[in-house]
Amino acid sequence: MFKRCVAMLSLVCLMVPVFSHSSIKYALASQVDAYVPKQPLYASDTYYYIDQQHTLWGWGDNQFGTLSGAYGYQEEISMQNPNKLIEHVIYITAGQYAAMAIDENGNLWGWGYPLFGHIPQPAQTDAAVKILDQVTQVCIGSRHAMALRADGTLWAWGQNNMGQLALDVDDMQGSQYGPVMIMENVVDISTYGVASLVVKDDHTLWGWGGNVIPQSENQILPPTKLMDNVLSVEATNGGFLAIKTDQSLWAWGGSTAQRSQVGFYQDLTKILENVVFCGPSVAIQGDGSLWTWGENTFGQLGDDTEVSRSSPKKVMENVLYAGMGSNTMLVINDMGELLMYGGEAEESPTVVASFGECMLPYTTNMIQLLDYLDVRINDWFYPGVKTCTGYQIMIGVSETEFAPGRHLTLGEGEVIMRRLQSLLQQNKDLDNCDTVGNINWNTSGNASWEQEQISRTQFMEMLFEVIPTMEDYDKIDEDYTSDDLKAKISEWYEIGILTGTDENHSFDGDLPITRAEVSLIIARILDPDIRVKT
Repeated sequence: MFKRCVAMLSLVCLMVPVFSHSSIKYALASQVDAYVPKQPLYASDTYYYIDQQHTLWGWGDNQFGTLSGAYGYQEEISMQNPNKLIEHVIYITAGQYAAMAIDENGNLWGWGYPLFGHIPQPAQTDAAVKILDQVTQVCIGSRHAMALRADGTLWAWGQNNMGQLALDVDDMQGSQYGPVMIMENVVDISTYGVASLVVKDDHTLWGWGGNVIPQSENQILPPTKLMDNVLSVEATNGGFLAIKTDQSLWAWGGSTAQRSQVGFYQDLTKILENVVFCGPSVAIQGDGSLWTWGENTFGQLGDDTEVSRSSPKKVMENVLYAGMGSNTMLVINDMGELLMYGGEAEESPTVVASFGECMLPYTTNMIQLLDYLDVRINDWFYPGVKTCTGYQIMIGVSETEFAPGRHLTLGEGEVIMRRLQSLLQQNKDLDNCDTVGNINWNTSGNASWEQEQISRTQFMEMLFEVIPTMEDYDKIDEDYTSDDLKAKISEWYEIGILTGTDENHSFDGDLPITRAEVSLIIARILDPDIRVKT
């Protein structure tokens, strides 16, 4: 792979320390799918990609150290000799002044120019700074940043000059040089300039800050519901994009700068159907076809022309991921090739890297992979939902909602355990398992059993009643003999079924357990391939 040697410093040591494999062993539950990058590339004036070894590489404009971590002016990095930045990462994003990456353990790291508060506690040396843990998504505005944590909470930091932190609109100078929690029940986030947008778990789209709605130049908007039935949102230099629950793509814009872009839609306009992924001037449909629009001065739209256009046009098939920069588009195809269109490419396309089948999981940000509108393939709990619904051990709370963040109740726990035991015994139909097994507990005598939340310890006690020894289920570990609850839990950590609730791998037995966590634990029991690797 590419590697750029820089005489001033060692880039391997520049960023986060190189992780040992043992650090992955107890990966956060929120990052169980640590081997599938969530956002494998990013394109703007700088360009980044994550290779199959989860190493981050970058090239392009390095004026503010976003490709090296060093403060002050830095020379541009060429595509032919990209910088090696960080190892063991699964998500990359960047802005003009800072870049941020999420590692395999869910830790968020940032580096670049610290003036505007993107980097909360800038290091005195050329090193990345750890900002937050348990992070699943991050985005960077011109003077602020936002992160989504695994529990659905939204955190933000940086400057608040246009209300982009969703703080008191009477205190626009209330900048925060460290993450503060803004709201709960969030499933998707995006920001551009001083505008902040999020999708909540009820599929409502919310926005605040500056230039969020049409004809709102320099108007400060407090947190406001903008739209219903939304799955995903993307804020770009050419306006805002939203994928709705029917997979239609809608566009609109607010600022003068956005309105000057080719392909800008001032009023809310539906521009495409059957969309499963969108980004600046790019959209991928369910059949893998890539559609592009906007500026095309350098041939970045991938249509073999240099003609700009305002509406989406299909330009290629068999695409897994795409990102549009200022004059370059990066595309990952189903052959595992990273292709570049426009920009400094000598020919279009230019193969930047080739990863073979290792690149195939990069369909990760696409939506609505199951029947549930609140489950995506990039969600850490996706393997659990897929496995448990396949076996009918767990089903959604409705035809379109799995409710992954909802806390499990005792009533749900009992049904799940009886279905799991029935499956393991392979002697009962999963839909008729109310009297299966010799389980030593029964919550049905409790009038509130259907609503009462179950703790993590209670769930494990119920699970150990179903699988009292590992010998009862030889796919796990035939040497397991301990009857002690703590020893059982420790053993399940060791073999990759259980993980911690934080970077210290805490069990937190008194806390409630979510449906997402339960689905993943059960899936790991049934499928060793998705356990946390040691």
